[in-house]
Amino acid sequence: MKVLAFLLAALAAASANDAILAELGLIPFNGGQYLLSSFNASWVDASNFCKSIGFALVDIDSEEDHITVTDVFGAAIPDRVWIGGTDLGREGSFYWGQSLRDFSPNETYWHEGEPSGTSLHGIKEDCVQYRRLVNGTEVLWNDAPCELKYQFICEVVPAPCV
Repeated sequence: MKVLAFLLAALAAASANDAILAELGLIPFNGGQYLLSSFNASWVDASNFCKSIGFALVDIDSEEDHITVTDVFGAAIPDRVWIGGTDLGREGSFYWGQSLRDFSPNETYWHEGEPSGTSLHGIKEDCVQYRRLVNGTEVLWNDAPCELKYQFICEVVPAPCV
């Protein structure tokens, strides 16, 4: 009886979670599931929110990931939106928050002159965002102060292979 009650409670919680995710705007695409937030948050708060719903800030580990995310959201991507890259605690050595995989400042998706490490006002820039080019058609990476508040993109965290 306790097992049945537990299973029913788990099923109800999963259904409630699915309803919440649908309401938040979960987008299934190419085997993944993505979410563009409807509110602004700092990079750390965005990361914590994604984790609280079983997601993570999106990692862009490949050209396929970049194309997928930009195709999924297209024009809906605001001028600036947080993604999962950071060099917090490792100045100049960027890594993805979800996979912890390092990535190079020489990778191809950075805006020209980025990562810069500091803003025009001398504020440290440790968190990575997509930033729309002036022409409005392409989004590339930019490092920015983590405290700034922007929308963000979460993705489902893949289950570990066993």
